[in-house]
Amino acid sequence: EKDVAGNGITYILRTAQWQTRIIYHYMATLSDTQTEILAHFQSVTGCDDVSQSIGILHRNGWVLEAAVHVYEAGQNGTLGEGPHASSPILVPSPSSSYSPSSSHSSSSSSSSSNIPPSLSHYDRPPSGVNPAHAQVPQGWLGYGASLIYNIFNYGASMVNYVLPFQNRRAGSDERVEHETARFLHMFEGEFGHVHPRFIDAPFNTAVERAKKDFRFLVVYLHSDLHYNTPSFCTNTLCTETVRDFIDDNFLSWAGNIQGSHGYQVNNTLRAASYPFIAVLLCGSIPGVQTNGPVSVLDRIEGDMLSGEELITRLGTILETWGQLLINARLDKEERDLDRRLREEQDEAFQESLRADQEKERLAEEERMRAREETDRIEREEQERLRLEEERMQVREQSIRRMNQDVEPLETEKDATKIAIRLLDGSKVQRRFYNDDTLSKVCDFINSKQELPMDMCQLSTNFPKRMYTDMAVSLKEAGLTPQAMLFGPE
Repeated sequence: EKDVAGNGITYILRTAQWQTRIIYHYMATLSDTQTEILAHFQSVTGCDDVSQSIGILHRNGWVLEAAVHVYEAGQNGTLGEGPHASSPILVPSPSSSYSPSSSHSSSSSSSSSNIPPSLSHYDRPPSGVNPAHAQVPQGWLGYGASLIYNIFNYGASMVNYVLPFQNRRAGSDERVEHETARFLHMFEGEFGHVHPRFIDAPFNTAVERAKKDFRFLVVYLHSDLHYNTPSFCTNTLCTETVRDFIDDNFLSWAGNIQGSHGYQVNNTLRAASYPFIAVLLCGSIPGVQTNGPVSVLDRIEGDMLSGEELITRLGTILETWGQLLINARLDKEERDLDRRLREEQDEAFQESLRADQEKERLAEEERMRAREETDRIEREEQERLRLEEERMQVREQSIRRMNQDVEPLETEKDATKIAIRLLDGSKVQRRFYNDDTLSKVCDFINSKQELPMDMCQLSTNFPKRMYTDMAVSLKEAGLTPQAMLFGPE
């Protein structure tokens, strides 16, 4: 059993080396066009298996569209048996037992129909292995051998995929929005600048713009490999008459099905032959039943229409559906107008409300200022009355004290004659005893004027002296036998 397992593993390892030699040999025989088609096929489908990609392309005559359809059908599980079956070109199958009488002969016959004649001599087991002893054992040894085979097979496929196509594969990872720009640049380089004004943006952006503007969207899918493409572009699509008609009545978008984004649009619209033009209704409008956000109103597939025929076909779309689209646009404009009017009315109402609120605020501020002014006047009046009341009390007390006091006679020797200049300019005089204090002089002044002094201060001019201590006697103040005093100014 160990010998059988060893021979099986050796057979698998040499088979992987044999498969790698097949791929390298076949790659060397490809023309530049076939190499470019292979790169496009892997870019569009995302198939990393070089051998499988070459096999599918070879079986479909290197027609990219047919090969892509076959691959996609195989991925979706809808591809049946037949000449387009999606199987790799590598012949040996590690999961089946090998026998010299049946397996080898059937393998040779099936492989001869899948690989080119120039490689038919590779359709045999690798040398150095005895087929009779090359049975892959069952059980856990079989699983181990199969695992080793798969590892080598995947490694060989990835090495052959990454090295020759690394630069091309990197280009397919560019951002989708750049793909349309690159295609338009290529298209203008080949067919000139006279063409419909294609929207230089991704397909979804073009759909949204057509929906927003209530316009039909003309989609042109370009196939570099289709033999009718150059003639259709030169004689029909890229003419001034067709360009002006499409630009005046439609929005237009174009994509290359050899690009990943263009191929996605191709699958969405289910294009089968080329040249392909579709007229799309984006969004929903009253009176038209749609199955989704985008409806295909007309499609032109593989027909070599002249410019006049294409304009007639597109004109039929305008005649059939144009009025509904115009009505939908008018309804939308009317709704937008009503909305703007409501917004303007709401804005005017809010502006009026803000103006009324501002007036109310200013009026309230004015009322507050008036109340504050009234309160201030009342406080000042109350303060004035309080001070006046206090002064009246001071004056009454001064009058009472002076009425109780006896003025000295002129003949008395210890008397002093004091003359006083009042605030109103009048002059009064009285005799006081030398021992009387200055506070008694203040009482006399307060009793003689209606507005008594808040603070009793007396002064003389010659010499200039100020008296603030009212407890000092006239004699101590040097105001004997007579003096002239002035009250506070």
